[in-house]
Amino acid sequence: MRVLVPTDFSESASHAIRYAAKLASALKGSSLMLVHVVQPSVSRNNIVYPLITEELARFRKEASEKLSNQCDLLAEENRIDCDFQIATGDVIKEIGNVARAYDADIIVMGTEGATGIEKLMFGSNTSAVIETAPCFVIAVPENASLSLPKKIALATDYENMDIDDLKKLCGLCNVLKAELTVIHVSKESRKSDRDLIEDFSRMVANETTCSQPYYYVVVNEDAAKGIESFIESNEIELIVLSTHKRSAFSKLWHPSLTKKLVHRSKLPLLSIPVEG
Repeated sequence: MRVLVPTDFSESASHAIRYAAKLASALKGSSLMLVHVVQPSVSRNNIVYPLITEELARFRKEASEKLSNQCDLLAEENRIDCDFQIATGDVIKEIGNVARAYDADIIVMGTEGATGIEKLMFGSNTSAVIETAPCFVIAVPENASLSLPKKIALATDYENMDIDDLKKLCGLCNVLKAELTVIHVSKESRKSDRDLIEDFSRMVANETTCSQPYYYVVVNEDAAKGIESFIESNEIELIVLSTHKRSAFSKLWHPSLTKKLVHRSKLPLLSIPVEG
Protein backbone atom coordinates (compact mmCIF):
# COMPACT_ATOMS: atom_id res chain seq x y z
CA MET A 1 0.00 0.00 0.00
CA ARG A 2 0.99 3.61 -0.49
CA VAL A 3 0.59 5.75 2.61
CA LEU A 4 0.49 9.54 2.29
CA VAL A 5 0.94 11.88 5.26
CA PRO A 6 0.41 15.65 4.96
CA THR A 7 2.46 17.59 7.50
CA ASP A 8 2.66 21.17 8.69
CA PHE A 9 5.46 20.19 11.12
CA SER A 10 3.12 20.47 14.10
CA GLU A 11 3.22 17.95 16.95
CA SER A 12 -0.11 16.45 15.86
CA ALA A 13 1.27 15.96 12.34
CA SER A 14 4.46 14.39 13.72
CA HIS A 15 2.34 12.00 15.79
CA ALA A 16 0.37 11.03 12.68
CA ILE A 17 3.65 10.45 10.79
CA ARG A 18 4.83 8.03 13.49
CA TYR A 19 1.51 6.19 13.31
CA ALA A 20 1.67 6.07 9.51
CA ALA A 21 5.25 4.77 9.55
CA LYS A 22 4.26 1.91 11.87
CA LEU A 23 1.31 1.15 9.59
CA ALA A 24 3.48 1.15 6.46
CA SER A 25 6.01 -1.09 8.18
CA ALA A 26 3.28 -3.59 9.12
CA LEU A 27 1.91 -3.56 5.58
CA LYS A 28 4.88 -5.31 3.99
CA GLY A 29 6.08 -3.72 0.76
CA SER A 30 4.32 -0.45 1.53
CA SER A 31 5.87 2.97 1.05
CA LEU A 32 5.46 6.29 2.84
CA MET A 33 5.15 9.72 1.25
CA LEU A 34 5.29 12.93 3.26
CA VAL A 35 3.82 16.08 1.74
CA HIS A 36 4.05 19.67 2.89
CA VAL A 37 1.97 22.36 1.20
CA VAL A 38 3.30 25.91 1.11
CA GLN A 39 0.30 28.21 0.91
CA PRO A 40 1.10 31.69 -0.47
CA SER A 41 -0.67 34.59 1.21
CA VAL A 42 -1.51 35.99 -2.22
CA SER A 43 -2.45 34.39 -5.55
CA ARG A 44 -0.19 34.24 -8.57
CA ASN A 45 -2.32 36.94 -10.19
CA ASN A 46 -1.68 39.37 -7.37
CA ILE A 47 0.64 42.23 -8.33
CA VAL A 48 2.92 41.61 -5.34
CA TYR A 49 3.29 37.89 -5.99
CA PRO A 50 6.69 38.27 -7.72
CA LEU A 51 7.97 40.04 -4.61
CA ILE A 52 7.39 37.02 -2.40
CA THR A 53 8.75 34.29 -4.70
CA GLU A 54 12.12 34.52 -2.99
CA GLU A 55 10.47 34.00 0.39
CA LEU A 56 8.52 31.04 -0.98
CA ALA A 57 11.75 29.53 -2.25
CA ARG A 58 13.21 29.85 1.23
CA PHE A 59 10.18 28.17 2.79
CA ARG A 60 10.44 25.32 0.31
CA LYS A 61 14.15 24.88 0.98
CA GLU A 62 13.63 24.77 4.75
CA ALA A 63 10.75 22.33 4.37
CA SER A 64 12.80 20.15 2.05
CA GLU A 65 15.59 19.86 4.60
CA LYS A 66 13.16 18.95 7.39
CA LEU A 67 11.34 16.38 5.28
CA SER A 68 14.56 14.83 4.01
CA ASN A 69 15.83 14.35 7.55
CA GLN A 70 12.47 12.92 8.65
CA CYS A 71 12.37 10.48 5.77
CA ASP A 72 15.91 9.24 6.42
CA LEU A 73 15.06 8.61 10.05
CA LEU A 74 11.71 6.96 9.33
CA ALA A 75 13.19 4.72 6.65
CA GLU A 76 15.96 3.55 8.98
CA GLU A 77 13.74 3.01 12.04
CA ASN A 78 10.86 1.30 10.23
CA ARG A 79 12.65 -0.31 7.28
CA ILE A 80 10.36 1.27 4.73
CA ASP A 81 10.76 3.36 1.61
CA CYS A 82 10.09 7.01 2.37
CA ASP A 83 9.94 9.99 0.04
CA PHE A 84 8.53 13.50 0.22
CA GLN A 85 6.98 16.21 -1.90
CA ILE A 86 6.51 19.93 -1.46
CA ALA A 87 3.57 21.58 -3.17
CA THR A 88 2.50 25.20 -3.44
CA GLY A 89 -1.10 26.33 -3.43
CA ASP A 90 -4.36 25.51 -1.68
CA VAL A 91 -3.75 22.90 1.02
CA ILE A 92 -6.79 20.71 0.36
CA LYS A 93 -6.48 20.82 -3.41
CA GLU A 94 -2.77 20.03 -3.36
CA ILE A 95 -3.15 17.14 -0.92
CA GLY A 96 -5.73 15.67 -3.29
CA ASN A 97 -3.47 16.24 -6.30
CA VAL A 98 -0.52 14.54 -4.61
CA ALA A 99 -2.72 11.67 -3.43
CA ARG A 100 -3.91 11.04 -6.97
CA ALA A 101 -0.46 11.37 -8.55
CA TYR A 102 1.04 9.08 -5.90
CA ASP A 103 -1.93 6.70 -6.24
CA ALA A 104 -2.26 6.69 -2.45
CA ASP A 105 -4.24 3.94 -0.76
CA ILE A 106 -4.42 5.69 2.62
CA ILE A 107 -3.97 9.28 3.78
CA VAL A 108 -3.03 9.62 7.45
CA MET A 109 -3.65 12.99 9.10
CA GLY A 110 -3.36 14.33 12.63
CA THR A 111 -6.03 16.10 14.66
CA GLU A 112 -5.43 18.27 17.69
CA GLY A 113 -6.56 18.34 21.28
CA ALA A 114 -9.59 17.09 23.19
CA THR A 115 -11.91 18.31 20.45
CA GLY A 116 -10.13 16.27 17.82
CA ILE A 117 -13.23 14.60 16.40
CA GLU A 118 -15.17 17.88 16.40
CA LYS A 119 -12.36 19.57 14.48
CA LEU A 120 -12.12 16.53 12.23
CA MET A 121 -15.73 16.66 11.13
CA PHE A 122 -16.36 20.40 10.92
CA GLY A 123 -14.32 23.11 9.29
CA SER A 124 -10.86 21.59 9.54
CA ASN A 125 -8.41 20.62 6.84
CA THR A 126 -8.88 17.00 7.86
CA SER A 127 -12.63 17.30 7.37
CA ALA A 128 -12.14 18.79 3.91
CA VAL A 129 -9.65 16.09 2.95
CA ILE A 130 -12.10 13.39 4.07
CA GLU A 131 -14.80 14.86 1.86
CA THR A 132 -12.60 15.08 -1.22
CA ALA A 133 -10.03 12.30 -0.83
CA PRO A 134 -9.78 9.58 -3.49
CA CYS A 135 -8.84 6.97 -0.87
CA PHE A 136 -9.16 5.97 2.76
CA VAL A 137 -8.30 8.63 5.34
CA ILE A 138 -7.17 7.82 8.88
CA ALA A 139 -7.48 10.70 11.35
CA VAL A 140 -5.11 10.24 14.29
CA PRO A 141 -5.67 12.42 17.38
CA GLU A 142 -2.45 13.71 18.88
CA ASN A 143 -3.03 11.75 22.09
CA ALA A 144 -3.88 8.47 20.34
CA SER A 145 -1.88 5.35 21.06
CA LEU A 146 0.73 4.47 18.42
CA SER A 147 -0.18 0.80 18.76
CA LEU A 148 -1.77 -0.53 15.59
CA PRO A 149 -5.36 -1.68 16.08
CA LYS A 150 -6.30 -5.26 16.89
CA LYS A 151 -10.00 -4.52 17.24
CA ILE A 152 -11.67 -2.58 14.42
CA ALA A 153 -15.34 -1.60 14.24
CA LEU A 154 -17.05 -0.73 10.97
CA ALA A 155 -20.16 1.42 11.46
CA THR A 156 -22.33 1.01 8.40
CA ASP A 157 -25.87 1.24 7.10
CA TYR A 158 -25.08 -1.87 4.97
CA GLU A 159 -26.90 -0.56 1.89
CA ASN A 160 -24.16 1.85 0.79
CA MET A 161 -21.08 -0.28 1.45
CA ASP A 162 -18.95 -0.60 -1.69
CA ILE A 163 -17.52 -4.08 -2.18
CA ASP A 164 -14.13 -2.82 -3.44
CA ASP A 165 -13.73 -0.65 -0.35
CA LEU A 166 -14.75 -3.57 1.84
CA LYS A 167 -12.10 -5.74 0.19
CA LYS A 168 -9.45 -3.12 0.99
CA LEU A 169 -10.62 -2.91 4.59
CA CYS A 170 -10.56 -6.70 4.89
CA GLY A 171 -7.04 -6.73 3.49
CA LEU A 172 -5.99 -4.20 6.11
CA CYS A 173 -7.58 -6.26 8.89
CA ASN A 174 -5.90 -9.44 7.67
CA VAL A 175 -2.43 -7.89 7.57
CA LEU A 176 -2.87 -6.34 11.02
CA LYS A 177 -4.41 -9.58 12.30
CA ALA A 178 -7.23 -7.40 13.58
CA GLU A 179 -10.69 -8.54 14.54
CA LEU A 180 -13.41 -6.83 12.50
CA THR A 181 -16.82 -6.10 13.94
CA VAL A 182 -19.60 -4.65 11.78
CA ILE A 183 -22.15 -2.58 13.68
CA HIS A 184 -25.40 -0.94 12.72
CA VAL A 185 -27.25 1.43 15.03
CA SER A 186 -31.02 1.18 14.85
CA LYS A 187 -33.71 2.92 16.89
CA GLU A 188 -35.53 -0.37 17.36
CA SER A 189 -34.98 -4.06 16.79
CA ARG A 190 -36.37 -4.87 13.36
CA LYS A 191 -36.42 -8.02 11.27
CA SER A 192 -35.30 -5.96 8.27
CA ASP A 193 -32.02 -5.20 10.06
CA ARG A 194 -31.41 -8.91 10.56
CA ASP A 195 -32.12 -9.52 6.89
CA LEU A 196 -29.59 -6.86 5.95
CA ILE A 197 -26.97 -8.54 8.13
CA GLU A 198 -27.61 -11.92 6.52
CA ASP A 199 -27.27 -10.48 3.01
CA PHE A 200 -24.19 -8.47 3.95
CA SER A 201 -22.44 -11.36 5.72
CA ARG A 202 -23.09 -13.59 2.71
CA MET A 203 -21.49 -11.00 0.43
CA VAL A 204 -18.48 -10.70 2.75
CA ALA A 205 -18.01 -14.48 2.82
CA ASN A 206 -18.34 -14.85 -0.95
CA GLU A 207 -16.43 -11.83 -2.23
CA THR A 208 -13.73 -10.90 0.29
CA THR A 209 -10.82 -12.49 2.10
CA CYS A 210 -12.13 -11.34 5.49
CA SER A 211 -11.92 -13.68 8.42
CA GLN A 212 -15.49 -14.03 9.60
CA PRO A 213 -16.45 -10.65 11.10
CA TYR A 214 -18.76 -10.25 14.05
CA TYR A 215 -22.08 -8.55 13.33
CA TYR A 216 -24.15 -6.50 15.75
CA VAL A 217 -27.27 -4.38 15.64
CA VAL A 218 -27.01 -1.79 18.40
CA VAL A 219 -30.49 -0.66 19.45
CA ASN A 220 -30.44 2.92 20.64
CA GLU A 221 -32.51 6.02 19.97
CA ASP A 222 -29.28 8.03 19.87
CA ALA A 223 -26.66 6.99 17.31
CA ALA A 224 -23.86 8.58 19.32
CA LYS A 225 -24.73 6.72 22.50
CA GLY A 226 -25.08 3.48 20.59
CA ILE A 227 -21.66 3.78 18.97
CA GLU A 228 -20.08 5.10 22.16
CA SER A 229 -21.45 2.24 24.24
CA PHE A 230 -20.27 -0.36 21.79
CA ILE A 231 -16.77 1.14 21.53
CA GLU A 232 -16.37 1.22 25.30
CA SER A 233 -17.71 -2.26 26.02
CA ASN A 234 -15.69 -3.91 23.25
CA GLU A 235 -12.38 -2.01 23.59
CA ILE A 236 -12.41 -0.91 19.95
CA GLU A 237 -9.12 0.64 18.77
CA LEU A 238 -10.14 1.97 15.34
CA ILE A 239 -13.58 3.07 14.19
CA VAL A 240 -14.39 2.95 10.47
CA LEU A 241 -17.17 5.06 8.96
CA SER A 242 -18.73 3.78 5.80
CA THR A 243 -21.38 5.93 4.21
CA HIS A 244 -21.09 6.69 0.53
CA LYS A 245 -24.00 9.04 0.04
CA ARG A 246 -23.17 12.49 1.28
CA SER A 247 -26.72 13.05 2.55
CA ALA A 248 -26.46 9.94 4.69
CA PHE A 249 -22.98 10.93 5.85
CA SER A 250 -24.29 14.30 6.97
CA LYS A 251 -27.22 12.66 8.73
CA LEU A 252 -24.96 10.29 10.64
CA TRP A 253 -22.34 12.85 11.62
CA HIS A 254 -24.45 15.80 12.72
CA PRO A 255 -23.09 18.27 15.31
CA SER A 256 -24.86 16.78 18.35
CA LEU A 257 -23.42 13.34 17.58
CA THR A 258 -19.95 14.78 17.18
CA LYS A 259 -20.08 16.60 20.51
CA LYS A 260 -21.17 13.43 22.27
CA LEU A 261 -18.23 11.54 20.80
CA VAL A 262 -15.62 14.20 21.56
CA HIS A 263 -14.32 12.32 24.59
CA ARG A 264 -13.49 9.44 22.25
CA SER A 265 -10.84 11.65 20.65
CA LYS A 266 -8.11 9.16 21.58
CA LEU A 267 -9.59 6.81 19.02
CA PRO A 268 -8.27 6.94 15.44
CA LEU A 269 -10.97 7.12 12.82
CA LEU A 270 -10.81 5.67 9.31
CA SER A 271 -13.09 7.26 6.74
CA ILE A 272 -14.08 5.58 3.51
CA PRO A 273 -14.40 8.07 0.61
CA VAL A 274 -17.66 9.97 0.48
CA GLU A 275 -19.45 10.40 -2.83
CA GLY A 276 -20.70 13.86 -3.70
